[in-house]
Amino acid sequence: MKKAENHLTSFNELLDTMVPLGIPLKQALVHVITHVKVKAGQMLANQGTIVDYIWFLEEGIACCSINLLNTDETVTRIMLPGNIVLSAISFSGNIPSEENIEAVRDCTLLRIHKNDLTVLCENFPAFNHYIRVLSVSYTYQVARSELLLRHYDVEERFNYFMRHYGHYLEHIGERYAASFANMDRATFYKLKNGTYRKLGGGKRL
Repeated sequence: MKKAENHLTSFNELLDTMVPLGIPLKQALVHVITHVKVKAGQMLANQGTIVDYIWFLEEGIACCSINLLNTDETVTRIMLPGNIVLSAISFSGNIPSEENIEAVRDCTLLRIHKNDLTVLCENFPAFNHYIRVLSVSYTYQVARSELLLRHYDVEERFNYFMRHYGHYLEHIGERYAASFANMDRATFYKLKNGTYRKLGGGKRL
């Protein structure tokens, strides 16, 4: 993969909105950040492998999912442009990932290796400020996903999904949307099309 000289602009602009980057730090970023393009359906990370990279998603859509024994995959996060793409437990703990990370649509990303990130933080103490801000952004992604799962009523989960992710439905498809909203695809389809009806005792189908 080629280096990211021509693809750091938007990332640098993002960082500059926090604190202006100095020239030495900008030059260091050019040498350690790699520009990558991943086709839809390809994996950024696989369950059971150690993930040593962190990505910044410029274009496309990616998702994290877990494959459990005797069950279908469960989508745990959907990453949109501007999001951090990360298998946090594997990256931080140097242990095999429990998640797969897949490009749902063709993706353009900026990638940095864990070791290079450590060196940047050591050589440029101010860079730790950026890491904290990006960590907050990542935590927000995870927290919003967890809030979705806290809605026990299937209609509440569907409505939450539509409020926060509905405009991406045409891009991710019902398979990913239903899994992310923690329901089967048939139920998601009925809710989307207004054909989900209550049974006796308040149960719906």
